[in-house]
Amino acid sequence: MYRIIGILLASLLALCGVEAMAAPTSSQERCSLTLDSAPAASALASLAGWHCPAEFSVEPERFQVLRIDLSSTPDRGSLKHAISRKADFSSLTFVTVDQAGAIRMTRSVFADGQQAFLDRQFSLPVPVITDQTQTFYAIMEGGTETMPLDYLRLEHRLPGSSAEDRNVLLVFALVIGVLLMPMLIDAGVYHVLRERFSLFHIAMIGSTLVHLVTVSGLNIPLFALDLPTSRMLGVASFGGILIAANLFTGAFLEHEYLPRNAAKIFRLQAALVALATLLHSPHLPALGSLPATVFYVACFATSPYFVWATWQAWRKGSRSARFLAIGFAPLVIVGLIRTVSHLVPGMPTYDAGALFLLGVVLEVVATTFGVADRFLVLRHERDKVKAEAEGLAQQARHDPLTGVLNRRAMTDDFAGLVAKGYTSVALLDLDRFKSINDEFGHAMGDEVLKASAQALSGDAEARVVRMGGEEFLLLLRGPDARQRAEARRRAITARILAEIDGLDRPVTASMGFLDFSAVIGESEIDFATIYSRADQLLYSAKCDGRNRMVHERLELFQPQVDQRGAAAA
Repeated sequence: MYRIIGILLASLLALCGVEAMAAPTSSQERCSLTLDSAPAASALASLAGWHCPAEFSVEPERFQVLRIDLSSTPDRGSLKHAISRKADFSSLTFVTVDQAGAIRMTRSVFADGQQAFLDRQFSLPVPVITDQTQTFYAIMEGGTETMPLDYLRLEHRLPGSSAEDRNVLLVFALVIGVLLMPMLIDAGVYHVLRERFSLFHIAMIGSTLVHLVTVSGLNIPLFALDLPTSRMLGVASFGGILIAANLFTGAFLEHEYLPRNAAKIFRLQAALVALATLLHSPHLPALGSLPATVFYVACFATSPYFVWATWQAWRKGSRSARFLAIGFAPLVIVGLIRTVSHLVPGMPTYDAGALFLLGVVLEVVATTFGVADRFLVLRHERDKVKAEAEGLAQQARHDPLTGVLNRRAMTDDFAGLVAKGYTSVALLDLDRFKSINDEFGHAMGDEVLKASAQALSGDAEARVVRMGGEEFLLLLRGPDARQRAEARRRAITARILAEIDGLDRPVTASMGFLDFSAVIGESEIDFATIYSRADQLLYSAKCDGRNRMVHERLELFQPQVDQRGAAAA
């Protein structure tokens, strides 16, 4: 497992390096200049102090100028669109200067931008560019990030028009489709286990879906979003991923493997990211670069504790930690890259889009496998606990020596059994059982009790109960219940003689049999009443000489009205 993760991380870092080297490059010369005031379009060509290649720092209060040399660009007359990546700015002014000195200019605010396909891109109209255009200038005012200038390029067509772009969009669509299945799995897990981590996982995947849709622009064929809304959804959904990831981790990792107060710390980290997301999501030019800086720092600040807590849980034997380590490793790297590229002055902003997409797929697949694994573990544990509980419940209802029902079970089940037709009761007591214990020992007495219970259990239409000591009860149904009860009583003697050696006398039983079918439904009749009357019949059998049955059919007493007294009255 360690070797697999090491190879994985090395591959991800290699991919990151390759993508970093593929950051916007062009044969066109790109130079930058930062000014304290807005330059006049006619004065741009005469400005000095240009930095080539272009490097920008986050300075919202100043004007940042990008100069692109178009003199060697073929077919520049067909360039119609300025394409870049979404980040706050107050305005972007584009100026073109022709060889003969003609100047054309357009100015756009952030809300004028149009959402474009792929890479969080947007497009803005540019001044007319002809084959005589030599230089293109972009002047950004109020930029809270350098991304709009870092990634600015001129294109003949909008993104999504080429076969290559369509293939990339197809990959995004496939990834989004793949993400839907884990949400169904999570819903099923929550339905069965009612564990919160499955809901947090749904929230994390849902936020990922929203983020991928806004990043790729797959919503455009269905509905177009204005640039502020698209940017807000992108920021909010990325924050949502991290919020849900912290809550998911705190609930998903086995608590016995987590450091102390880890769940509480993960919740606090989620709250921190939520506050930073609320600050950065809306367009707040007055705050300058502060919201973006707070957002990036807050998002990445959650990573060290996540890495440490996951490592500690893994080291202690957590199965879930392994899935999290594999799944979240790329996203931790993406967070580091984005934070560093935003905070380091002069470094082009870099969002590691390809690594993020790969990381999202790996994260969802790994954590979904983790959820499924955790589901199986928890299901097994719950089934085991349920089986143990059922076993304890069965033990609580059965006599531990003989295995038949005990008095508690009969008290609980009596009404239901009567409703099923069990309307006869036989109460039995082994004759002179105390002498067996006294003369042959309690071990012999236990064998006699077990043999008696087995003899009584030979009737499929009877329930056998050990009431205590040497007293048993049969609850029977059927028209021949009394004859069958008598057969069971006689079977006790035969069974003991056949199975138990060492006794010098036959063991008999006395029985009181009561048929109470005639009083079913009467409110005064309950188990205690039936048992009391059967006990009286058993006592009569004992008094009559033992080893016999005394039976009775229970009838309600109907008082007769004295007709003569009534007439006299």
